[in-house]
Amino acid sequence: MKILIIGNKGAYGTWLTKRLENNFDENSVFGIDKDSVDPIELLVPKFRIIINCASMSASPKLIGEVVAVASPDSLIIDYRDWE
Repeated sequence: MKILIIGNKGAYGTWLTKRLENNFDENSVFGIDKDSVDPIELLVPKFRIIINCASMSASPKLIGEVVAVASPDSLIIDYRDWE
């Protein structure tokens, strides 16, 4: 199982990345952030589980890009802190 965490350098993304790496093979968890050099349209199709931890302002556009290139059998989780 390969997991992509978008926004892995933010507070929640960092926490979640560490927890998943502790519970799964470290090579199964991959994170990207706004300063990543890998284009999201090339990364997303490689992952079955995609978790968005990006900021609320970036998320609407980001989720649109993810859905456009994700595999139909992917699980996409959009975490937003609504508080």
